[in-house]
Amino acid sequence: MERLTKRTMENANVKQIVICNHKEEDCNDSCMYGKCKWNEKALKKLKEYEDAEEQGLMLRLPCKLGKNLYDITEFAEGYDSPDIYIIDTSRIEISKDKEGLIYTIDSVDYREKDFGTVLFKTEEAALKAISEKGWLL
Repeated sequence: MERLTKRTMENANVKQIVICNHKEEDCNDSCMYGKCKWNEKALKKLKEYEDAEEQGLMLRLPCKLGKNLYDITEFAEGYDSPDIYIIDTSRIEISKDKEGLIYTIDSVDYREKDFGTVLFKTEEAALKAISEKGWLL
């Protein structure tokens, strides 16, 4: 997929989003008034994404495929000998019920609310959550 925008960074914060693909010295007044072909292509792509989202066709995964997650559910549920489980995200199945989306990852069902609560992107984040809640390792 061709990327039609780029970010310019200043102190790790986004300063502006640039749509026009011209070099600054080649840019002309038509770019500022939305007549630039790059502007038109970017706006068309944005419209397609927004249409897909409205139609329920757009889905954002809660994590990157192939990266491990760390599950601390046993700590939250008060098990006698809780453990942190490494969850393999090479395959994610998504289904939906009346309560919302269900992500089946490594044969376990998770909901949106589980991410950042009992399921974390790094082991450090999982350990920090255990510590903050006062749960013992």
